[in-house]
Amino acid sequence: MFPIWIFILAQTGHPFSDLSSLWHPVSDARLASGMPGPAYWQQRADYRIDVILDPAKKRCLGHEEIAYTNHSPHDLSFLWLALDQNIYAPNSLNREMRLAPDFSQIGLVDIYPFLVSSFQESGIEKLTIRNDQDDELDFTIRGTHARVLLSQPLTRGSTLNLRVTWEMNIPMVLTEDDRSGYEPFDDGADVYMLGHWFPRIAAYTDYGGWQIRPFTAASEFTLEFGNYDVSITVPENHLVAATGTLTNGSEVLSSDQRRRLDAVKNHDDLVVIQSEEEARQASKRKVGGTKTWRFQAESVRDFAWSCSSQFVWEAKRVRPEGPIAMTFFPLEAVPLWHEKAVNETAQALDFFESRLFAYPYGTVICVNGSIPGMEYPMLAFCGSRPQDDPVANAFEISNRFAVIIHEVGHNFFPMMVNSDEREWTWMDEGIVSFLSLEAEQKMWPGFPSDIGDKEAMGLWLKHSDQMPIMTRADLTEDVAGTAYAKTATALRMLREVVLGADEFDQALRAFAVAWKFKRPLPGDFFRFVNQYSGVPLDWFWRAWFYETGHLDVALEGVTNWQLEEDQNQDDGLLDLLKNTNCYVIRLENVGGIPMPITIMLEFEDGQTTRHLPAEIWRHDTERAEILVHTRRTLVSVTLDPDKLLVDADRNNHTAKAPFPKSPYQLHDDMTIINESQAPD
Repeated sequence: MFPIWIFILAQTGHPFSDLSSLWHPVSDARLASGMPGPAYWQQRADYRIDVILDPAKKRCLGHEEIAYTNHSPHDLSFLWLALDQNIYAPNSLNREMRLAPDFSQIGLVDIYPFLVSSFQESGIEKLTIRNDQDDELDFTIRGTHARVLLSQPLTRGSTLNLRVTWEMNIPMVLTEDDRSGYEPFDDGADVYMLGHWFPRIAAYTDYGGWQIRPFTAASEFTLEFGNYDVSITVPENHLVAATGTLTNGSEVLSSDQRRRLDAVKNHDDLVVIQSEEEARQASKRKVGGTKTWRFQAESVRDFAWSCSSQFVWEAKRVRPEGPIAMTFFPLEAVPLWHEKAVNETAQALDFFESRLFAYPYGTVICVNGSIPGMEYPMLAFCGSRPQDDPVANAFEISNRFAVIIHEVGHNFFPMMVNSDEREWTWMDEGIVSFLSLEAEQKMWPGFPSDIGDKEAMGLWLKHSDQMPIMTRADLTEDVAGTAYAKTATALRMLREVVLGADEFDQALRAFAVAWKFKRPLPGDFFRFVNQYSGVPLDWFWRAWFYETGHLDVALEGVTNWQLEEDQNQDDGLLDLLKNTNCYVIRLENVGGIPMPITIMLEFEDGQTTRHLPAEIWRHDTERAEILVHTRRTLVSVTLDPDKLLVDADRNNHTAKAPFPKSPYQLHDDMTIINESQAPD
């Protein structure tokens, strides 16, 4: 809950000391093993929602029934609703806290938020809240939350039924921070992308009580799992994509669309459910009526939807008897999205299932619109449009590919492994970025992944203005760099350098399975990996997640120490040590992060590799001296020969002969334990 306090404390401790005192206390709810315990609890919220889209007014009108079950050991006299759409409300914290841009080097991206604020308003309006006795409940709106006073406490183990009505203006999507809104088109065939569009029960947790930190778009959400039954009324020529399973296809789909949708389940081939030409005809058709689409979803933490009269709809099953990948995209996106996007969606889901666990839902959907990339359960909004310029179009192809993979991955973190995004953005964005890097290279070998260049990442980590990963997102100046790239890089180092691929992969999979449909904390993750791997990793978590060092290990030099022969020592000792080389390799930890390191020793007659553990830095975090005692002649030393480390400076990784020689003498009290232990 208090990341600034945590990382300041962490910086004052010994790099190899125990870190667990900075994590949440061990209890019967959260065990020392990092597993959920027998006393673990979380709340539940089930929703029945009816919403009407008014495209002429760009407005939603909604009614919902919420069944909120109190599984906590506490009686609750009030509760909080999340009203995240109030981020667009007049005088919202998000608007008022913005500081003036630097006009000496201002660009359109810098001025955009101020332009948006000047003419576009949204937010939850005409809010009413009643209980199941039809009593209107008092509430107080505090920015992006509303506190609801209960007529009587909600006792532990009991369920409260609420009836909520509201209205909402739908904002135009104008900035990359927008997670909900509409994209306008000249012909009026707008694309609607609705996320955080309804009042939701805020999370109530064992570690922090009510999660009421304001939504400012710097970080995202944490919500309770539940079942959803949602009816969406839209113009009759619209297609709707949504979280959940469509339950009334016979009422809203044509016979051809139903037949094609059924065909997806029995074939491996891609199926076009609404073609480009059909979408063009639908968008031009004059309509006066509406259709109501009904979706049901079980055990999801949120619900999002999208609709348009110009959607092309494509589908492909991920595997026999498995979920179905779907894409919805407007006509403008056809050259970039047709066939390719749905195949990438299916391949991405298949990858994440192979690395984590089976996807339990029936569909996974990517919708193309002006939102660059935003995830919700079973559905994501993904940008990228074709460009006339070949270079720009190539970028859009790469961006489509990378964004689809990333957003599909979010179905696992945080949509099922339900971390608190408002507090610890890295637990979903960083883990998904790490896994996405592997998926990108598997699906497109040689793909120029954003965080795949170790040399570039090493240089970025060297920047003095980076912040600890554990910093809360709304306090982080560079969320993409810290929560996404730095976390992914840290996990990559843990996998490739510290634990090894097999051990790390097993640990991550076991963690995901253990916390599926539950809410893990950072300490749960750290403890779990420690316990599962059998490796005390507190030094790693401290250096990578709580501090701001970087990786730069330098080879300062090599000295060949040789015994002076004119000593009055035992002949056996002289025989053991004479004509041998004691090479001392001097290492400097310039960047501050202690890491294992591999050294390659090249001799006149061959090579030897040594793997040095991170513990070489336990007594002196800045310098370490490594002894190589041998009868062979050393020709060169190379650090990290396979270039596994994200080292900021590889120019200081090699030393070559001739190495300076220096004499040494043995003290008189030196004894030989076993004369047979002669060097190679």
